[in-house]
Amino acid sequence: MARIVFDTSVLVTAANKERRYVEVKEGFEKVRNGEDVGLISTATVCELFAKFTKGDDRTIAVKALDYLKRSCFVVLDVNEEIAKLAGSLKAKFPQLSTADSIIMSTAYVNNAKLYTFDKGFYGIGGVDIIGI
Repeated sequence: MARIVFDTSVLVTAANKERRYVEVKEGFEKVRNGEDVGLISTATVCELFAKFTKGDDRTIAVKALDYLKRSCFVVLDVNEEIAKLAGSLKAKFPQLSTADSIIMSTAYVNNAKLYTFDKGFYGIGGVDIIGI
């Protein structure tokens, strides 16, 4: 059973049913069926709300997060270990956003793969990446 941190790029692809939706859907099914453990960083929750909140209407963002939780995804808080690692990662790779540094650190600390379509993670190392 694989532990997989799902990056915001993958969740947005699923929500918008973009080109790679079929691939993402298979990953979601594995989590729902208990074949894999689906993990989401609180940084991803922040990015989802930023992406899907329209004005004062957070309805889409709330529904997306609720769907993920009902589908057996686990939201992981940023703890001190993740925060320290993310800060070091951001210092070494300034092209990474703070959120992406936290997401990658969440995967590392939780001994998980990172499922992303964001090419900014390419070449950093330390975490197995799927999706790129």
